[in-house]
Amino acid sequence: MYDEYAEQVAAMVILAQKNWGINITDVTIQNELLFTEFYGSCVYYPEGACEAVRALMHKFQMERIKTQIFMPEDMMVYDRMMAYIKPTMADPETSKFPGGFCTHRLGGYDEVRRWYESTKKYGRENWMTETGGHPQTWTGAMNMAGDMYDYLVGGNFNAWIYERLTGDAGAVSALFADGKPAPKYYAAK
Repeated sequence: MYDEYAEQVAAMVILAQKNWGINITDVTIQNELLFTEFYGSCVYYPEGACEAVRALMHKFQMERIKTQIFMPEDMMVYDRMMAYIKPTMADPETSKFPGGFCTHRLGGYDEVRRWYESTKKYGRENWMTETGGHPQTWTGAMNMAGDMYDYLVGGNFNAWIYERLTGDAGAVSALFADGKPAPKYYAAK
C-alpha cells in the first residue's frame, strides 16, 4: 500500500498549505520504524523503508511538492540505523531522494561519530528529531547540553529537536515546566 501511503502524506502537505498557509518543508517516512504502536502505524523493515521513500518521491514529483524526505527516524543504534539506510542508498533511484537522515537520541559521542564517518559520503544532513528524559534540574539541563554536544559536534548534526516545548513541572520530555522556562530551556537556548 505504498502508493496509498504516499497519497496520504502528499494530501497532508497540500492541505496544510491550502487550508492553513502552513508550508511543510520536511517529513519523515514514519516515527520509530520498528515500534508497534497503539495508534495507526506500521513496522517497516529496511527494504520497506526504501519502498516508502520511492513512493513518496514519485508522488511528490507528480504533485510538484518540494518537501524534503528524512529517514529513517529510528533510535540511534548504529547497526539498526545503517540497516535502514543501506537499501535506500544502494538503489540508483532512491539514493537521490531529496532530504537527509534523522534519528532519535540514544547513542553517545562515539556512536554518532561512527554514524557520521559512515554516512558523510552521502552528503546528507543529519537531524536529531526527538529526545527527552532529562530531569527538570540544572544537572538534567547540563546532561542535555552534553547530549547536544555529542550530536552537534561528534556527529556533525545539523539539527537538534527536543521532544516537547512544554509540560508539567516533572516533565522529562519538555523544555518548559508549567509554561515557564526551565533549566533545560536555558541550556538549549
